[in-house]
Amino acid sequence: MDPRLVTAIEVVIGVPAVLFGYIWLTEQILRPIPDRRRATIRPWLWLAPALLFLTVFLIYPTIGTIIHSFQNSPGTKFVGLDNFVYFFTSPTTLVALKNNVLWVIV
Repeated sequence: MDPRLVTAIEVVIGVPAVLFGYIWLTEQILRPIPDRRRATIRPWLWLAPALLFLTVFLIYPTIGTIIHSFQNSPGTKFVGLDNFVYFFTSPTTLVALKNNVLWVIV
């Protein structure tokens, strides 16, 4: 069987199954909670997957990048602002920075 067909079947069946499972699980979690509190908890349960993806794929790598920007190349020693001083005083990197800014503007 063609692997693309298997992937298509997995997507067509798997994605709705996961979505249905999440909706069912969310409602099972909300069932024992009093009605007046469900309205405040339900939106957070719907936002939970998006917040999880945001944290794992955006916030965590951003924090890691910031930490690594203050270390030497192998990441073994803290060098403080030396990387930034080098970047903003090197003529080649300033040309690259100028070109990037122009690309963003255009």
